[in-house]
Amino acid sequence: MPRRIWLLCLLSVLLAASGCPRHRSRWVEVRSAGQSIRFEVPAEARAGRPLELRARLSAGGAVSGWRAMVHYRTAEGWGTAEYHEAASDTELVAILPALAKSAVAHFFFILEPTEGIPAPSADWRSEDAWCGKGKERSDDGLQIRPSYEETFAVTYKGDVDRRLLLAHVLCMMGGIVPLLVAAALAAVFLRTGKFVGAMRRFVLVGFVLLLLGSVPLGIALEYQVFGTYWEGWPFGRDVTDTKSGLMLLLWLGLILSRGRWVFSRGRASGGLSDEAWAKLLIALSVFTFAIYLIPHQNLRF
Repeated sequence: MPRRIWLLCLLSVLLAASGCPRHRSRWVEVRSAGQSIRFEVPAEARAGRPLELRARLSAGGAVSGWRAMVHYRTAEGWGTAEYHEAASDTELVAILPALAKSAVAHFFFILEPTEGIPAPSADWRSEDAWCGKGKERSDDGLQIRPSYEETFAVTYKGDVDRRLLLAHVLCMMGGIVPLLVAAALAAVFLRTGKFVGAMRRFVLVGFVLLLLGSVPLGIALEYQVFGTYWEGWPFGRDVTDTKSGLMLLLWLGLILSRGRWVFSRGRASGGLSDEAWAKLLIALSVFTFAIYLIPHQNLRF
């Protein structure tokens, strides 16, 4: 088998890995008259533990005449936590309550004039978020949020067994390699008529790896993280679960479309010919590769 096929497939896998989750906090910065505050927006939180939200002040330390708070909403209603000094005079911390797996906390930040101190005239601006008077609170505080209508959000997740996670990743990333090899062999087969047997075997190996990674390992992993077994269609709106289920069904349909055991030669009654099957294989491989490029995290549509 040409080495170029393997090299192309491995490079494709590296590109597909870009869809793996990146749990990094983002920072939202607001500035005014030489002062600045950077608020942390975490990517996730650990279930059952209080969540620390950090804020970093400009090098001069405290922001004169203003105090920072975070206004949050959980299933129990709205609450407010004030930022206080942490390890240094340039870092603040606010504490959000501990929540269960899959619970979501919606929040936005507030800069409020300090009681008893006339608020300095400051024009706070941000290139990362919306700043202004919001609708949830009618006080003098300035709200920092994604937009006037939206709030930031963080999902609480359970701890994951690293061995289970490693097995899941190896099966999912290892499964795409045989499928891409099969697509390359299908293209060669359409031109030369060669590698038809190898093409079928690679499809079967890739499907088995995807099945293992998605069903027993993926479901067990989701239960550890979110406390649920399936959040995709038709029971939920989780994109990761839905795309995994769709991908498995399409590959299973391709395997069964020959009308006989995938290793068998020739065409069964009512089944696809090898040429039609190879074309469908190439199309489905491209679709699967596109699916892998979608960020692998629990999104809702």
